Amino acid sequence: MPLIEVVLRTAATLLLAWLVIVLVRGRRDAQRHFGALCCAAIMALSLSPVAGTGAQGFSLVLLSVQCVAKLALLWLFARCLFDDTFRVRPVHVAAGIGIVLYVVAQQFTPPAPPLLVSLNLALALALGSAALWALVRPAAASRLDAIERQALAALTRALDHEAIYRQEGLTIGRLAAHLRVPEYLLRRVINRGLGFRNFNDFLHSHRIGEACDRLGRRDQEHLPVLTIALDVGYASIGPFNRAFKARMGLTPTAYRRAARDKAAAVAAIPESARLSQEPARRQARAAPG
Repeated sequence: MPLIEVVLRTAATLLLAWLVIVLVRGRRDAQRHFGALCCAAIMALSLSPVAGTGAQGFSLVLLSVQCVAKLALLWLFARCLFDDTFRVRPVHVAAGIGIVLYVVAQQFTPPAPPLLVSLNLALALALGSAALWALVRPAAASRLDAIERQALAALTRALDHEAIYRQEGLTIGRLAAHLRVPEYLLRRVINRGLGFRNFNDFLHSHRIGEACDRLGRRDQEHLPVLTIALDVGYASIGPFNRAFKARMGLTPTAYRRAARDKAAAVAAIPESARLSQEPARRQARAAPG
């Protein structure tokens, strides 16, 4: 194996492993899951120097399955990332299996030239570097032009004064029509101005944020979780539970219980002890960093 190929394989493997860790340790959602699986599949390809050299490439079954699944996983990851309405359905699983079978058949073709292998590894390294930088770089100040700032102001008013996110079945098209702005402009404001990945991420953030506030309030302990879910815009309890757990890491019922236990623990602290701790809290909040 040429030295340049060894270097590229090692660098790509380490980078992709780092990217998998970043994705897995972040917020749990379908996009990150498919992204991590896709990176793991490409990493398996870089670890397998015999991939693409015929039947010898299947000596390690699990590694080979990961290698040949990369296109199917990339396709599902892209659909999940860019299509707000995407859900994994049987037809997607069938199509993914078809892609895997096609790539398996390609493994019995003659081996690729070393130069092409090196170019493929260099491309994986470049794309992995770009993806990792996009995930770990510090957030930059968004630059919006005058029209985008006007759209952002209109959106802020609709959120603060109308709580428009509570509307059941709200889509970006309906929201754009309500604000009287083009849909593409609203998408840009949500992505660049507010920092959300897509419209669904934006919508869930506001709905789950209000639900957390209400689940933690003592004056709403008598309300069923379903009532709160319907109030903030969900049509049923299932989607609400899934969205809540993906963002908060626990179910709404468990969140309410934890909030109640925390409030009880705070209430059990003597008033004198709470007052004595307050100066230390103020000093800690005032400290830089």
